[in-house]
This record gives sequence, structure tokens and C-alpha cells, in this order.
Amino acid sequence: MAAPGRWTQDYQMGLSYIQSRIRRKQVFHGAELQGHHWIDQGGRQQESGLAGGIDWRLPVQDVFLELPIYGSWNHLMQRANMDSTGLPVGPIDYWSAQFSPAVSDSVGSIYFRVGLNAIFTGQGSAWDKPYLPPVVHFEFPLVKHVLNVYAGLEGSADNGGMRARVEAMPFLSESARYEAIRQASLYAGASGRLTSSIGYRFGFRQRSYANYAMFTRSFTAMTEGTDSGRFDVEYVGVTMLEPSGELSFQNGLGWEVRAFATLRTATRNDGGTLYHVPSSEIGGQAFFNLKDKIRFESTIIYRGSRLGQGATGDETLPAFLDGRLSAVYTYNKQLNATFRVDNLFHSRTTWWMGYPVQGIRANLGLVYKF
Repeated sequence: MAAPGRWTQDYQMGLSYIQSRIRRKQVFHGAELQGHHWIDQGGRQQESGLAGGIDWRLPVQDVFLELPIYGSWNHLMQRANMDSTGLPVGPIDYWSAQFSPAVSDSVGSIYFRVGLNAIFTGQGSAWDKPYLPPVVHFEFPLVKHVLNVYAGLEGSADNGGMRARVEAMPFLSESARYEAIRQASLYAGASGRLTSSIGYRFGFRQRSYANYAMFTRSFTAMTEGTDSGRFDVEYVGVTMLEPSGELSFQNGLGWEVRAFATLRTATRNDGGTLYHVPSSEIGGQAFFNLKDKIRFESTIIYRGSRLGQGATGDETLPAFLDGRLSAVYTYNKQLNATFRVDNLFHSRTTWWMGYPVQGIRANLGLVYKF
């Protein structure tokens, strides 16, 4: 069964300040604040949220003590989520805070940053267990401009709100549970330039999710004919291994070409089945900038197969070729005109179980900045 259409309203605002000139002894480097009010399905879900951060760097003798602070808060009301008395549950406040003190410096040609990520999430007055992945990053040029080796470990919390879940999964139930997602990432690789025009990057990343958002459909509801067409979300521990590579080419005539590939192996930490995770993304991009007035961009991506849930059991959803084409005309600093075509190859393969990819479609728009 297909889910009914979705109507959302999303109102956003944002403020940011970045120092135009950075001096060595300068402590404050910048700040940002973003807010939103989101209405889903005429009010069945409503969410208001704020997210912001401050970038502090304190020079201590010959090193820098980085003191970035980030936080977010979402106020979510779900009228479709009822308690035992038939009344809506909520509203509920979901919040996150991240403080990442670290020391950064260079020793000869080696750059390093070492510190701690202190990540806190919770609902209302209830706190989750603190998440404390370290901050580690090293860079070392083995051959100047030709071969640069890097490695590190980082962590983050994604508290983008229920609107971020619906953006990732348009068929998500209005009563789905929400959590801020926490993850740590271990990475290593090499980058550099083969010539003045050709650059490269090859690397490996291991992502460890404390609570990955996995979208699911009910086997029982599909077999009994009571399926609403909406997906649910289950938060599970997941480990992903991602080798990747990239080659890029630039010239002085405004052309830039990029080829990239990411392979992915993902497993649940509890040994269960993991759904709707693409096995690979392989593709290329081409950019052309015409006298800084018109910018063209074309992207082709091969999206790998995924495991989905069907009425008769698990099914492998086929890979498909996705293509996009866009152009931006800059009239002046305030006004841009945009044109975009999605799904150039008009692929109709199933992306989410029961839902084919939308066919070829085009968009025109105007962007005014003030």
C-alpha cells in the first residue's frame, strides 16, 4: 500500500558572524545561530528548534587551545502519538550539546590536533549517557604538494529534529520516535597532486553509530493488508566501513571534473538485519564556470543495491543510475536564477521498499539575498 502524500511547511532563519581578519592572539573567531519552525501534515507534527555554535581559540605560548561549543534544541509536538488515555504525548524537548576542547600546533611539517569531544544529549530533564570520543587529527606531507598523509578520530551529535528524519525518509510515520544520533568516526588516507591540474584523495573511514536511524516497514502489517504505507524508524548500533577515492581535474578555462567512489559494508552491533543502506556510490561530476556569470554542474551517480523488507521477506533492491544537471545565472550579488533537472535517466527503480524513484523532473527558481 502506498502512503498518502505529504504536505510540510518549513520556516527558517539564520545569523552568522565570521571575523574577516584572523590574528594569532585573537580569541573569538565566529558564531552562528539558526532557527526553524516546521509544520507537518497540517499540524499532525509541529517542531520549533534552535541550533548554534561559537568558535573560540585561545593562544597559549606556541600552541592553540581550541574551545568550540555547539548546541541545539528541538520542541516537538506529535498529535498522532497518543498515550493510554487517547491524548497526544508531548510536547517533548530534545537537546544536544557538544564541547570539543583540543590543542593544535605544528611540529616541523607535521600538523596535529588532540583533544576530547564531550557530547551530551537528552529529552527534557532526562540525560542520556555522555558520549566522549576523543579528538585526534594528524597531517604529514611525505612529498610536498604530491603526497600528504592524514589520520584521525572525530565524533558528533546530529540533532536536526524530526524534520531532518522526514527529509531523509518522506514516507515516515507521523508518530515515529525521535532521537539525536551520536557517532564517532575513525579515518585515514592520503591526498595530493599528481600534476598542477590533477589532484587525488584515497582513504578509509570507520563510522560507529551509537543509535543509527534505520527505516523499517512492518512485515505483519504488509502480510495482513493493514499496512498504512508509512515507515517507522528504529535506532540501532551500527558499524560502517567505507573505503573511498577521488580524482579531480582543473584547468584555467573554467572546467573542473571529479570522479569519486565509496564502497560500504555495514553491520548492526546486535547481529540483526540492517535495512536501506546503499552498498556503494560511484560517479562523476563536471563543473564549468563561464566568466563568473553562469555556472553549470552535471552529476552522474551509480547507487548500489540495498536490503529492504517485503511482504514475503527480505528483498534486495536493485542498483540504479542517477543523474542531475543544474545551471546558476548570477545577475548581481543579490539575485540569482537557477535551473535544475533531476533523475536525467528517468529511472523508476525502487529506492524505498514499495516506492519507486520519482521520474525526470525540472525546477526553475530565483534566489534573492538581502
